[in-house]
Amino acid sequence: MRLFYNIGIALYAVIIAMAAPFNAKARLWLRGRRGWRRKYAQIIQEHKNKPVVWFHCASLGEFEMARPVMEKLKEVYDDKLFLLVSFFSPSGYEVQKNYRFANAVIYLPIDTPLNANKFVETINPILAVFVKYEIWVNYFRALKKNETKIVLMNAVFRSDQRFFKWYGGVFRKALRAVNKIFVQSKTSADLLKSINIDAEVTGDTRYDRVMQVRSREKRIDDIVSWVNGKFCIVCGSTWGPEEEVIAKVFDKLPNDIKWIIAPHDVSETHIEKLKKMFGEKAAFHSQLAAGDEEKNVLIIDSIGQLAQVYSLGKVSIVGGGFTGKLHNILEPAVYGIPVLFGPYYTRFQEAIEMVEAKAAISFYDDADIVIYIEWFYYDHVKAENVQQVQEEIFARNKGAVNKVYNYVHSCISRIESSVEVR
Repeated sequence: MRLFYNIGIALYAVIIAMAAPFNAKARLWLRGRRGWRRKYAQIIQEHKNKPVVWFHCASLGEFEMARPVMEKLKEVYDDKLFLLVSFFSPSGYEVQKNYRFANAVIYLPIDTPLNANKFVETINPILAVFVKYEIWVNYFRALKKNETKIVLMNAVFRSDQRFFKWYGGVFRKALRAVNKIFVQSKTSADLLKSINIDAEVTGDTRYDRVMQVRSREKRIDDIVSWVNGKFCIVCGSTWGPEEEVIAKVFDKLPNDIKWIIAPHDVSETHIEKLKKMFGEKAAFHSQLAAGDEEKNVLIIDSIGQLAQVYSLGKVSIVGGGFTGKLHNILEPAVYGIPVLFGPYYTRFQEAIEMVEAKAAISFYDDADIVIYIEWFYYDHVKAENVQQVQEEIFARNKGAVNKVYNYVHSCISRIESSVEVR
């Protein structure tokens, strides 16, 4: 089975190479990994006296899960530790390549046996932390051979995954190489127990992260002025399906509602598409000027402000629910506001919990949106009930960061006694 896995990995690399001339993301994926052996050896050589702790994230979502643990580590160990962060996806690397708490941010070479062995030999980490779904057969094998401690955090497991199928032996073996698995739910822990693998239920570290962000909340004064205390709907990380729904319902709802749209894609091409979609109704944050407060749509045409913008909403619409790649619903939920998203959310534990608690709503089309927004526009008691439920959910789920950090810290203390805590 490992042979078929390796063939599949090699084919994936070939497909990326074939797509690169036509796809910008594929080009970044290839370019970022070019000459990695020399580049990574040089990075490590410059810091050869520091023990390496390696965190690997697929993309931005997983990075946000690991971020509070990494920052707590650096707070404690400061420059006595070499913190290496790797990404699989360009969409994660390109945004966080200058992450200030990391000593280096890199692309993970594709998981062939040769790459995995050479990479682990080069960086020689004392600890490797993988996030959520990032389970790589050859890397786990190489790390185990290197006697590196492996941690899997914020993991989510479903019964339809290959670990629980008759053909999943190679993947189960990879999981058994992990020294400690932290899962988001008891369901995941029970699934692992069915294949004789132990896990600890910690919940999702993003609850702690968004609570931290809220406590450091910064006012975006020009947007606050534009909203001017009106009922505001914040649409975050939207894709085409959500934006089309918003365009359809805009004229069906009270005309004093303010809409803030922060699309996932802020490329010039997509922003031009939004200009055509909303026309004279819309202002753009980068060009906000006197008189724009009369417009009812504000499009955020840059990244990095969404978490704060959510604080201005009475209702939020979060993108990705039409593709099964739901974005972070905890960012708006931490402000106690109702969260709406598309129908494909069952891979996300936090979404399942909030829907069941009636703190979030899944919608299918524009007719649904009109009904749900009118609920909260006309009925303040409904909104207050949601806020209370959200507070209960956050109180129940906080604390995952400390649980993961305490284990990671204990591993470092045992493995590398020469590292002294400040």
